[in-house]
Amino acid sequence: ATETVSFRIDTELSMINAIRRVALSEIPTLAIDDVLVYTNQTPMDTEIINHRLGLAPLRWTPGTIDSDTRVEVSINYTNTTSTNQTLYCRDFILGEGSSGVNAGWLFPDTPIVIARPKDSIRLKAWAVQGIGSDHSKWRAVSNCYFKDHPESGYELFIESIGVYTPREILVSALDIIESKLSTST
Repeated sequence: ATETVSFRIDTELSMINAIRRVALSEIPTLAIDDVLVYTNQTPMDTEIINHRLGLAPLRWTPGTIDSDTRVEVSINYTNTTSTNQTLYCRDFILGEGSSGVNAGWLFPDTPIVIARPKDSIRLKAWAVQGIGSDHSKWRAVSNCYFKDHPESGYELFIESIGVYTPREILVSALDIIESKLSTST
């Protein structure tokens, strides 16, 4: 579930803004990126299904993903009922990823597509690691902003999408900044 936490930080404006920018754009997450559609007889365009899958957040054990991580996602469904059926994230099967990554849907009840009677959909997709500056589907936060309190510094608000806690996001952002500073000298 999403969580918003505020942190009081006594620092310079440039540092609080750097933390905010890194939290929004440089913390690695998993998202569906590559999709191979074999059959799509649903009324929804393939591109829209791909987009919806890409924006559905995934969860995994922290520290287990890297740039080589790939998690397979698949569905092979035919609606054999006489009514429309909504397919949710939970209906798309997540396989074990490379390096033993065990991923799951953060919000399994997110609707993806509606299948009419006799409609079929069959696809394979792969979730890969990325960062928010490449595409918003890889953002670890839904919002990150700060307020100026002249007497006591800045108040940083981090709203997590639920993959990481706001504290983990803050620590990761600081680690990334520290790494950039140490390699730039």
